[in-house]
Amino acid sequence: MGSTISNWGPITWTRAQAPKTQSGAAYEQIRADIISGRLKPGTKLLSERVKAQYGVGSSPLREALSHLTASGLVRAEDQKGFRVVEVSLGELIDVARLRLRLEIQAIEDSVRQGDLDWEVEVVSCFHRLQHAVAGASRDNDRDYATEWEDSHRAFHFAIMGACGSPWLKHFCDRLYDQTERYRRIFVKYQKIPSDLLREHKQMMELALARNIDGVCDLMRSHIIYAAELTERDMRAAGVMDADRFPTGIRQLVLPEMTDPQVRSHDR
Repeated sequence: MGSTISNWGPITWTRAQAPKTQSGAAYEQIRADIISGRLKPGTKLLSERVKAQYGVGSSPLREALSHLTASGLVRAEDQKGFRVVEVSLGELIDVARLRLRLEIQAIEDSVRQGDLDWEVEVVSCFHRLQHAVAGASRDNDRDYATEWEDSHRAFHFAIMGACGSPWLKHFCDRLYDQTERYRRIFVKYQKIPSDLLREHKQMMELALARNIDGVCDLMRSHIIYAAELTERDMRAAGVMDADRFPTGIRQLVLPEMTDPQVRSHDR
């Protein structure tokens, strides 16, 4: 059945439950601050400052930073502690290329194998996405970026949820972390346009109809267009390696992909 949990590989790819240890809590808090851009690329993670900021001791902090290093969000410097990983257009291209392979594979397997529980989860996550878009459309002081990103991630993972491979889920989770980080650092969040929600609704409908080719084609377009928008803003910000990649991310990531229908919305 599509909802069966396998007993191998990493199985944690959602964060619905609160961490049970100090190191786990520190990991989640620092991870969230790196992905959201509150901890900027290249920031030196000075031990005493970080311990005070997150209310954690030395041993749990070291464990959390080690896990963040393994996740690709922090790098260890010989005898110098830890630093938030810098950003580059080259990495964005690499991440987009891998998402187009691994995430599409996960969707193919999930749509083929998904059961009734999977269908219910996909519909539920789309409903939450609708709610996030409605909240983003209201004129208030709330920072809606986190709510939007959390519901957007949940929807993507719901569609992939019945793929049956904990390892595939794990790698998709890591790649999505990087995609979200780049988007939140460089892309300005504005009112979420209605056609973006319509596209996700179409993804849901294609998935539930078991139209594997249709949902995969739409997701490819979704991923590549989102990467293009991030690339645009990275170049405008003067990211250091932009001059190494003059042809544009679409041609570099998937040269054989034809241009999709022109759309006006942002991811």
